[in-house]
Amino acid sequence: MSSGRQHERINKGFLFVVITLSFLLSLFIHYGTEGAILAGCFMFGYGAGTYYLSPDLDVRSRPYKRWGPFRFIWIPYQTMFTHRSFWTHGILLGDLIRFLYLLLWLFPLWGMLGFPLPTSYKREILVFFSGTSLASVVHILTDHSSSFLKKRKKRRK
Repeated sequence: MSSGRQHERINKGFLFVVITLSFLLSLFIHYGTEGAILAGCFMFGYGAGTYYLSPDLDVRSRPYKRWGPFRFIWIPYQTMFTHRSFWTHGILLGDLIRFLYLLLWLFPLWGMLGFPLPTSYKREILVFFSGTSLASVVHILTDHSSSFLKKRKKRRK
């Protein structure tokens, strides 16, 4: 299994691909300001998925610690799921669960502050979610490939 630092290095290395995909999204799908906003949402989602919404929020990891005084919101999540389970490290499913779990905390807070719910930003939210999902896919593939290589190395000994 890869360390938190190793995951972040790999995700940073993959950032070139993310920036290229975001640029292409901006150019070919939506021109002008709207495309740039969507590309920004994708890149922001990728960064958030790497540093704050990682599949490793199911343990006391670097992403967990980055939440600072708000990390307490992830403690129930950690008790509900075991590390590297299908529910936390499942492609798309893990992201959807983390996203919905976070929204369960944010919507009441959002309402108490008197802000209207952001219902008109569906496309931006979907693109942000796509960015977080890509970061998770890179994370999960790194976990699986490093575990595979370690097992293979042990067999050769």
